[in-house]
Amino acid sequence: ADDALATAAHRFADEVELDQIVICSSDNDFAQCVRGERIVVLNRIKRQILDEFGVADRFGVTPERIPEYLALVGDKSDGLPGFGPKAAAAVICRYGAMERIPIDETPWDLEVRGKERLQRVFRERRQEAILYRNLSVKRVDVPLPESLADLRWHGALADNVRDIQSELADDSLTQRTLRFRD
Repeated sequence: ADDALATAAHRFADEVELDQIVICSSDNDFAQCVRGERIVVLNRIKRQILDEFGVADRFGVTPERIPEYLALVGDKSDGLPGFGPKAAAAVICRYGAMERIPIDETPWDLEVRGKERLQRVFRERRQEAILYRNLSVKRVDVPLPESLADLRWHGALADNVRDIQSELADDSLTQRTLRFRD
């Protein structure tokens, strides 16, 4: 589903009839899909919209470098030990893609706290980091048969909303869904 969303955003980004594409997700991986103010990410939980400047401000890297950033910083299940947000952003801003980060014994030419330890960790776990990066890359080539017209929102079907509302005994559903009609 994530790759389908990324593909649709990428495919329809240049459609002149769209003012903006908003990807609604709290998943940081989607920051890689951001393009200027044309494709943005809305985190509904934090009530925050990230455009390209917002991604750079929040993560310290450009949208296309988000997979590298997330591979180094990780979460509970992945990432490299010792790489915090500032260190990851500094390394990525200096070297770019994982494959360009030096793994030889020559000290990295950047100022980051604990760089010798970070360099050693990266050298030892580089393949792991590349795997994490590759897993977080959103595909933009998923075969989607829908056209932009097929995806256009025409509003909720009032009768279906009322049936669900009755079944759930939740009258707020009508107010929240039927107000968003063409």
